[in-house]
Amino acid sequence: MTHQIIDNFIKLYAEFNPIQASDWGLKGYNHLMPQMTAEAFQNYQKQFEDLLNQTQELEPTLEIKLLQKKLKTLIMDFTSSQHHHNNPASINGIASHAFFTLMMDQSLTHDDRCFAVAKRLEALPQTLADAFTLITKPVRLWNQIACEEIPGTASYLQTVVLPYLKTHHVKSADDLIDKAKHSLFELQHKLEKIESFKKDFAIGQDHFEWLISEYHGLPYKAHELKELGFQQIDELNKALNNQASKIDDTKSWEELIEILKNNHPSEESLLKTYKDKLVEIKNFLLDKNLVSLPKKESLLIMETPSFLKDSIPLAAYSMPSMFGENSEGLFFVSPPNGNLDLLKEHCFAAFPLTVLHEGYPGHHLQFAFQRELTSKMKRIFNVSSNYEGWTLYCEQMMHEQGYYDDAMRLYQLKDRLWRACRIVVDVSMHCYGMTDVEAAHFLVDQAKLSKQGARVDVNWYTQYPTVPMSYLAGTLELEKIRDDYLKTGKSLKEFHDDFLQCGAIPLEFVRSELLG
Repeated sequence: MTHQIIDNFIKLYAEFNPIQASDWGLKGYNHLMPQMTAEAFQNYQKQFEDLLNQTQELEPTLEIKLLQKKLKTLIMDFTSSQHHHNNPASINGIASHAFFTLMMDQSLTHDDRCFAVAKRLEALPQTLADAFTLITKPVRLWNQIACEEIPGTASYLQTVVLPYLKTHHVKSADDLIDKAKHSLFELQHKLEKIESFKKDFAIGQDHFEWLISEYHGLPYKAHELKELGFQQIDELNKALNNQASKIDDTKSWEELIEILKNNHPSEESLLKTYKDKLVEIKNFLLDKNLVSLPKKESLLIMETPSFLKDSIPLAAYSMPSMFGENSEGLFFVSPPNGNLDLLKEHCFAAFPLTVLHEGYPGHHLQFAFQRELTSKMKRIFNVSSNYEGWTLYCEQMMHEQGYYDDAMRLYQLKDRLWRACRIVVDVSMHCYGMTDVEAAHFLVDQAKLSKQGARVDVNWYTQYPTVPMSYLAGTLELEKIRDDYLKTGKSLKEFHDDFLQCGAIPLEFVRSELLG
């Protein structure tokens, strides 16, 4: 019965969100777009509620508990978050993700990809029109973000999708792209004419604390989380000052960061530098006997595709599907194209952190393990306090294992400070009235982000409450679990291997799985 109800959920969720089904590598959904009507949302909400009720009759195994968390969060999205009513940016997200997923799936044949892309292009105008009718109480900031991002999606269709379709002789390619672009710009025009907006984006303390407790499974109230953030900021500033004095006691850590940026690879050697560092870090992990590697995994480092360069200024990772044939992760590195400021961000003190965060032992290694798990719920359940907590944990663990030099350690502390600031900003915006403008100023002042970088960060913080706080909050909880695990007499490698066998489930369940 447990397996059947989980299979029923996956099938139902794939029908509700066929774009996610494509991400998971499920067959039969690549040609479909989500149904964005009020009737469809009501129907799916009822089916998810019915499914949740059915789980109450079953033995509360880990699989069932994960399913219940997933269902409760989905229902909360329908009833409380209501992004389908208040977030126009999510509509553009559907449009862009629908095609990016298909274009990046290396397991698809050209014929299958062309068929699926054409079908989604054909459905896009109606999808966008239906989705707009659901926007009844838009948030002003999110409406602005949508209007800014829509031209990028249209450009992607024109410069990437259209040439691909024409190369593979899809006769209707020009017409499909023209109609899709027209529907996108028509949506933008409608959004620009909206005059009445919801007051703000904050979800409120009750909802925020529900997500912390019920979804993440973390032991914090909002005020405790805020205090934790400020405590971490204070401790990390002290650690940064101490680390800076080891390098040059006449300069502040902020000054040293700027100096270190001047020591960077050439643009011509950038991609090779990343590839060489990936091999070095992977060998370090194996030589130090820190973690096992799955049998079926590979990571391809490649130049960021042109259509993604605006959204990936430095580097990013794209995970393999959980159920599909393709087990290869993609690690994108964006060439700065003559922009010296961007090249400096790839400096020798900083870019190794990116490699280990996105590659080994960070995201790629965790997701490579996850896709091999037999539990379907463990494959599809991804909570950010686990997978982002793991990557930040890895950054600290590599210091503890002696991988960093003084300059790299300074950068690692700076990045950890940034994540501490995220805790304060996340909880303050959604629970205590901090505005998005105040949040951006806080990040510039405390985390030393650029004004543009802070603005970009805050825009996504507003849309994904509890995700920003989950990086460091998850790491700190994970470190507690590790310390308790090591007290049992087992090794650090055993901890890492056992942790990765859990998937990206809530850390409260990880603790139970590893420690009973």
